[in-house]
Amino acid sequence: MQSVAFIFPGQGSQSVGMAKCVYDEFSREIADKANEILGYDLSEIMFCGPAEILNKTQYCQPAILTANVMIWDAFVRRNGVVPSCVAGHSVGEYAAFVASGAMSFEVALHLIKIRAEAMDKASPKDASGEPAGAMCAILGADKDVVARAIREYFDEEGSVNTGGEDGQGQGGEDKRCSIANYNCPGQVVITGLYEDVVAVREVAIGLGAKKGIMLPVSGPFHSKWMQTAAEHLRRAASSVQIFVPKIPIISNVTARPILTPEEIRGLIPIQVTSPVLWEDSIATMVDMGVCTFIEIGNGNVLTGISKRCAPSMSFISVQNPLGAPVSLS
Repeated sequence: MQSVAFIFPGQGSQSVGMAKCVYDEFSREIADKANEILGYDLSEIMFCGPAEILNKTQYCQPAILTANVMIWDAFVRRNGVVPSCVAGHSVGEYAAFVASGAMSFEVALHLIKIRAEAMDKASPKDASGEPAGAMCAILGADKDVVARAIREYFDEEGSVNTGGEDGQGQGGEDKRCSIANYNCPGQVVITGLYEDVVAVREVAIGLGAKKGIMLPVSGPFHSKWMQTAAEHLRRAASSVQIFVPKIPIISNVTARPILTPEEIRGLIPIQVTSPVLWEDSIATMVDMGVCTFIEIGNGNVLTGISKRCAPSMSFISVQNPLGAPVSLS
């Protein structure tokens, strides 16, 4: 059998109706457990929407974790596939924690509830209380071009120098815009205040990027704006039960395997302020001998960007785990 990795999508993969096939035709246990833990009807939001509610951070992140775990549970129980390693993109990393045996679904959802609410509160708001943060995928430009766009925009604005190639320096103005995700060759995501993200997008296009796509999120995630959320997560992670992973987890923060509970506790808070090193994570898994990547969750965006990282590998997207069994021979 080929060496396999499970990969789990993050925020932006959500859509109304996600994982409803599992709920209707296989098991309601995980969705019902989520409703009980959260104290509201998450499954109603997941399956019926409306989309503007599902897209709100405090609902979106628990919904993505729940859908990912529902689809993973049904897929594994039907196919019996044991991966060599697991990874998840941003909030998708929590499904990887569950799939690795490092934590229960209940613990993961408890942490995600804290994460989502803390990230929402940490996000900047405008004078009317509306979200003032944004994220944008810059397409057709490498990370050096995007870093240059950030530097050039802030230099023109007369702002404090960003202090680093990715805009993650230690000054004050550096928090306004930085790189959030190194997704794949030709796709880098920037994060920060809305007006700065839009302006940096235009500078990047002027430097040769093909376009910039604003993402359906309500805050500047994976940036220094999330420092207060990181502190909430640090306290929460210190008191929950975490086990030695049965399967290596490839970290968003380091793109290296996480092998101990102590590493998980330490990286959980850092993840929300650090860029997602997805391109490097795929490379690590290939170096570990992975030949087939199985995306488990709603949508197939993660498959698309991962293929660009490792075009010679095999990729399978599992949104409905109740279809024909997956053959890996």
